[in-house]
Amino acid sequence: MDVGQVSEIIDGYTAWVQDYLDSGWKVYFLTFQFNHLGMHKRVAVLTMQRELERFYRTLLTRLIRRPARASQQNRLPLLIGVPDSPVNKHQSTATLADIRPNMGIHFHAILAIPRKSRLKCKLSRHIKQHEPIYLGIDGKLAKIHVRRVRQLEDRIVDYSFK
Repeated sequence: MDVGQVSEIIDGYTAWVQDYLDSGWKVYFLTFQFNHLGMHKRVAVLTMQRELERFYRTLLTRLIRRPARASQQNRLPLLIGVPDSPVNKHQSTATLADIRPNMGIHFHAILAIPRKSRLKCKLSRHIKQHEPIYLGIDGKLAKIHVRRVRQLEDRIVDYSFK
């Protein structure tokens, strides 16, 4: 895939996320960090992807009552997750302990949830209050960082897909 194609894909996702913002949905940028999985890179990424799917399933019923109903299909949250590897930066806020597990691979995600949901507090607070549920019992997921996105000026989608 060449740079032009990647740029088109990022522009498409950016427009999609902007549509959700314009429709009044709440959009978040999430970072999922993992404990050491002790696996080949490809298997580790697949394991991480399954953890994001588990996170989504867990969050889903806390946002939408009976999400399998046809009447709820247009209210289902959107989660777009992308694996990310650390890159050389002049200044990094990551500690060695943060980047060392799994060769530094982690996931970034964009999450869009409808303005009206069952959630009665900020998403970051909800996840913090129920952290053991979201991190899971098997110890694979170490941290979930949540940041609200109110506008796309900061190219958050581009950063997610870097």
